[in-house]
Amino acid sequence: MKKSTKKLIMALAIILIFGLSSIAFIATGILGQPLQDQIKPFESNIVDGPISIATENAYIQGQFTFLRFHYKEKDILYNYTEQLPDIMATPGGEKQLVVNRLAANKTQVEIINLNGNFEVLDITQQGLFDALCERVLYTPTDCLLANVTQSGNATQ
Repeated sequence: MKKSTKKLIMALAIILIFGLSSIAFIATGILGQPLQDQIKPFESNIVDGPISIATENAYIQGQFTFLRFHYKEKDILYNYTEQLPDIMATPGGEKQLVVNRLAANKTQVEIINLNGNFEVLDITQQGLFDALCERVLYTPTDCLLANVTQSGNATQ
């Protein structure tokens, strides 16, 4: 085979590969859209009741943290969970926490995000605050201020 024929075949092969990859990229974009439409955004960062695994995973991939709060009764801690999405907002003011409240036989708390699942053992307001400060992906301003205050008290 001549050199010019080999070069022509190689050039056509490269053009064919680029062409097919472009078509595949476009097809994937078009066919991938219906999945996005199935996941409806939450009306609030506080969700009472179960959340589908697909929705939870989509939010987690979007760098949200979930606080799964199993409660026995609606008490002070239950009311405190309503404030947590605002307290745990990023320094830029964006909410990064979704509180999922579920009725149960006993109170349990779990934090779920890209870093894994973590059970909260100290189920108090301070315990929830401290655990979330350690686990959310972006450290909230309130957590930074709490650290500064604690550091200041430790040096005195």
